[in-house]
Amino acid sequence: MMEKRLNLKLLSKLLLTTIFSSLAIGLLGQGNWELEKRVDFNYQLSTTSIDRYGNLYCSSTQGDIYQYDGEGTLLNSLSSRQLGKVYLLEASHGLRLFAFYQDLQEFLMTDRFLANQRSYSINRGNGLIRLANLSMDLNLWVLDDDNLGISKLDLNNQQVLLNHNWAQNILDRSVNFTYIKEYKNRIYLLDQAKEVFVFDNMINLLHTIEAQGVQKIAFFQNTLFLYDTSDFVSVDLNTLNRKKSPLPEKIIEMQVHKERFYLFGERSLSIYRYNPL
Repeated sequence: MMEKRLNLKLLSKLLLTTIFSSLAIGLLGQGNWELEKRVDFNYQLSTTSIDRYGNLYCSSTQGDIYQYDGEGTLLNSLSSRQLGKVYLLEASHGLRLFAFYQDLQEFLMTDRFLANQRSYSINRGNGLIRLANLSMDLNLWVLDDDNLGISKLDLNNQQVLLNHNWAQNILDRSVNFTYIKEYKNRIYLLDQAKEVFVFDNMINLLHTIEAQGVQKIAFFQNTLFLYDTSDFVSVDLNTLNRKKSPLPEKIIEMQVHKERFYLFGERSLSIYRYNPL
């Protein structure tokens, strides 16, 4: 009888060990970061973007723009005629690259090979344009700094196509809008370290997404990525379900394409494969 009890105890112990070992292996297999490559830059990074093919675009603090493939190999570069720093870079439109110079109140357009560049001034009277980016129909979204109104301008003649001074009801608090982008017929406006405002393409406010402590945002497929220097939150754009994960290193910017995460430091790029939770 004693031997039977000992055998049962041993069997139970082995079973529990097996279960906990399996759970541990499962947890270790989730959210794994695999470093593929590091690339050092000979310039200081200002901002980045990624196109639908996975090519990366980086601007330097001197206003120059560089194109890399998904493996981190330099493909093309553009020495800008502008003397200002690129504030917002957008490459998601496939055949065009857009660069907004906030200090100069200008934007630059090139093809996706960084050739045939052309610059445009943004003419909005005496008002300062805080943000500008291309719309999906290749016009221009702008955020006016005077009244925080969002306008859609005709790209060719800058006539106003849509306008909405939606922000009057939030002017009683401090805001710091740092990024605007149209994605899948929605406009996303980041109030840095507080929230993301989400509009339809007629500039009607739909909802907000909490973004406390967030410095930048990125998109891939149906996911919005909110990130700071050490963590990121993935938000499902349909359900708004959130998952928070630590980053494997300190960053200033991040881009995502398929299972690859491109993590940027001030003078470097780290390419990781990531198996999400």
